[in-house]
Amino acid sequence: MAELPRIDLSKGEFTANGKRYIIESELSIERFSQYQMLEMELGYGLTFKSLYEKLTKVYEQVNKMKFADAAVQLDNIIRGVANIGKQDHAIFKMCALFCNTEGEDRSTINQDMIDAKIDDWKKEGIQASDFFRLASSTVRGLYEALQNTVQNISGLPEQPEL
Repeated sequence: MAELPRIDLSKGEFTANGKRYIIESELSIERFSQYQMLEMELGYGLTFKSLYEKLTKVYEQVNKMKFADAAVQLDNIIRGVANIGKQDHAIFKMCALFCNTEGEDRSTINQDMIDAKIDDWKKEGIQASDFFRLASSTVRGLYEALQNTVQNISGLPEQPEL
């Protein structure tokens, strides 16, 4: 069984579906706006553990007769569940904001551009975890945002910095 292709972050580029992708660390204003929306999408991503914890919280809110709070939580859960499997993970979309082909206009981005990039990466069969590493190492502040998202979803107390 052949190993999945990998992204060598030290090279600053990779090839997928015959296209050369350049890894960049800066985003235009439009792409940064998309990044912020993807942060929200990432925050509403659901795992079985987070779903259980959110439902437990709703149950507690109903018992405390905080119906408005419970309704908001249920709405978030419904939206998250409705999107499971329907679209690509937010991390891949984030990577599409700063992994660019030669000659690509870096000042704009649209869903068709994002979909085409992710399609190239799927066709190449690149290991998914490389995109998580890529996103956390390339976009300033993403690692901290991911830590905060995990902390908010899990409800665990903030960990001290080492």
